[in-house]
Amino acid sequence: MKLWQENLQNNDYLDVKEVAAVENLLTDLNDLRQEIEDAFETVSTDSKALLAELQKSPVVMENQFLKNPEYSEEAGSHVMDIYLEVHEHHRQLGMLWEKRKARLKEYLHLCMFDQDSSQVLQKDRTITASYKGFGWVYKQRGIYIHGQGGL
Repeated sequence: MKLWQENLQNNDYLDVKEVAAVENLLTDLNDLRQEIEDAFETVSTDSKALLAELQKSPVVMENQFLKNPEYSEEAGSHVMDIYLEVHEHHRQLGMLWEKRKARLKEYLHLCMFDQDSSQVLQKDRTITASYKGFGWVYKQRGIYIHGQGGL
């Protein structure tokens, strides 16, 4: 539980700038969700089976109980308490996962925008550099480029 929680609250993804790497992080996040769901399903199935076994009637064999009814009730209550605690942790992990997924998607869009804007700026610099006097024509007309004014 703690390892999953730490993984979901980790902000190391902010160091990643490549779109493909952020997409891989989203894939890893989906794999983590599946791992959490599988573990919860296993605990849930095992808890239900154990509760069912504890709720069966005690068996009498040679005038002795194989299961003490009081022990079974106490054990069943304990199993149910643990199951409810696991269920609550599962719910909290689900909320953390949703929050993390939303952040990663937003970050992916930001990285895509950054990549696209860098390509546009690079093309703009290439075009501007290839036409001598290009900037001069705009300056003569009162139009400024590259952070010096309007365009």
